[in-house]
Amino acid sequence: MRKLFFLIVSIAFLGCQFTLAQDTLHTKLIENDPIRAKEDSLYRKIELKTQKSKIGRRLHELLFTSGASVPATTAPSKPKVSSVWKDFQGKIIRHIEITTYDPLGFDEQDSTRLPNRWEVLGNRFHNKTKEKIVRRLLLFKAYTPLDSIKMKETARVLRSQYHIRRVYIQPKTTHSADSVDVKVNVLDSWSLYADAMGSFNEGTMRVFERNFLGLGHQLSGRYSQEIRGKGRPSFGMDYEILNLYATTLNTSAGYSLNFDKYYYQYWELTRPYYSLYSRWAAGVHLYQRTFEEGLPKEDSIYSQDFKTQGRNVWGSISFPILKRYTPANRVTNMVFSLRYYRVKYIEGPDSWLDSEGFYSDKDTYLASIGVNHIGYEQDRYIFRHQDIEDIPIGRSVALIGGFQENLGHRTPYLAGRLRYGAYFSLGYFSGDIQLGSFLAQERSKQTTLRWEFNYFSPLFTIGKWHFRQFVKWRSVVGFSRKDYAKDRITLNGATGIAGFSSPTLSGLHKSILTFQSQSYSPFSLWGFRVSPFLLGDVGFIGDDNRNPLKDQVVSKVGIGFYITNDYIPLGNFQFSFIYLPRVPGVGNHIQKITNINNTDFRLPYFNYNIPELIRYE
Repeated sequence: MRKLFFLIVSIAFLGCQFTLAQDTLHTKLIENDPIRAKEDSLYRKIELKTQKSKIGRRLHELLFTSGASVPATTAPSKPKVSSVWKDFQGKIIRHIEITTYDPLGFDEQDSTRLPNRWEVLGNRFHNKTKEKIVRRLLLFKAYTPLDSIKMKETARVLRSQYHIRRVYIQPKTTHSADSVDVKVNVLDSWSLYADAMGSFNEGTMRVFERNFLGLGHQLSGRYSQEIRGKGRPSFGMDYEILNLYATTLNTSAGYSLNFDKYYYQYWELTRPYYSLYSRWAAGVHLYQRTFEEGLPKEDSIYSQDFKTQGRNVWGSISFPILKRYTPANRVTNMVFSLRYYRVKYIEGPDSWLDSEGFYSDKDTYLASIGVNHIGYEQDRYIFRHQDIEDIPIGRSVALIGGFQENLGHRTPYLAGRLRYGAYFSLGYFSGDIQLGSFLAQERSKQTTLRWEFNYFSPLFTIGKWHFRQFVKWRSVVGFSRKDYAKDRITLNGATGIAGFSSPTLSGLHKSILTFQSQSYSPFSLWGFRVSPFLLGDVGFIGDDNRNPLKDQVVSKVGIGFYITNDYIPLGNFQFSFIYLPRVPGVGNHIQKITNINNTDFRLPYFNYNIPELIRYE
């Protein structure tokens, strides 16, 4: 136990040194640096070769050019950091003018551009964002000195809203030399949309309203139907109110029912770290759910019904440190957090099926202290087409401690977490390393070590098409785990290989390497684009932590189509054809249609430190 304690503390100490070190991140330069406007020389050679014959020229036109019927898409350029604020820094803001535009036919930077009659008709079905909703999110106020950094951060906060697509903030001169007006133009996203996904077994349709009545409220509904089997239905509904009464509090409630009539219902109230300059965050989450699980006993599986309810209460404060050594477009914060959450089993398994008490009431108390060095860089063509995307960069280290009460015992817990994200010449890289363990009787138990590394390449171009390569490596390792089937991990579901499901394969450790080659189509019809992608996964799982060569290896390959709309940031329809050479307990040469897309690659979020047990899944 002492070795583990010193290991976690050492990781936290070295992480602090790493986080507080001088800012040498190789961040993406925005000024005067277009995104790969020139073609790669290899593809230039291919183009020259194809021009030697009619068939070659025609094939090149079909694959690498957009055709006469579709307007040519210019090579994307990185957003430029404007110096328009230089002459207005520190001047008193006199008046703030806010203009919101419907999504079709308008340009937030060109007020003379007007929609045509079809776009006017389409805008009638859209609830335009109300001015007061935008004003509540501004980080600056009238009659205060202008701060260019807050202007840039305000634009990022507004872009992060589901119902806002683009933002343009500009200063306006006044008759007074010591004052300035500020103009805020917001271009809405199309807020009402639907998407669908399906497989050979079931189909799902979802409907979203991301700007209900123009208030920024979010309403969503889901309906699923079994295609094979009994043809049973399933549904769910959620409603969320953002920035409740201008308090920056968010509240939401939801209910869902699955095919087997098991339900999940919840209510929560949260105040997130919505900005780099937020100084506190807190939340309350209450839920109740019913579900069924199969418990193994003497080579048999017994199905059991469960009913649980839980509550989660947390709070966090942060304050800036090392201002003198932190660049103006970054922040370095010390963060303290407290959390209490309880899981209560109203209905559980019989004692003879759960002799270990795995399904028993648990009360967990946690506290954390951490240091976050946070910033954002702007990029395009990652999860969206053309629009600005704010990519987090920075470093973060946290030390987590607390205890869990279960079956009359109070067990201490200790964990550490280190995160990193930055741009380099070869692309963007992020990492997340976590180590945590319960401590009991002079030894550690249920120890979890996990890490996740993400990478995406610089954008490259072939003709009018744009491409990125995504790579992700995830690993989870368990030590001193309980000798119980439910205290093991698998390669199934969202925490494993998407589309893979084996009833027999499990282990104490696993690693998954994921590749995805994503294209970004230049073709657009009413804003809709179809972008093909290739994907592949290799998974390793086993019980011997000292000899990974004994691991079982499974794999997956596939091709998918990601259908997006330029006016709807989160509305998409995706489907993938995948091939699984081997699924233990199921069979070989499995083919499926499933829903996998490029948002399966997650970016780190440094501005959030809710303490939690390191997940073993």
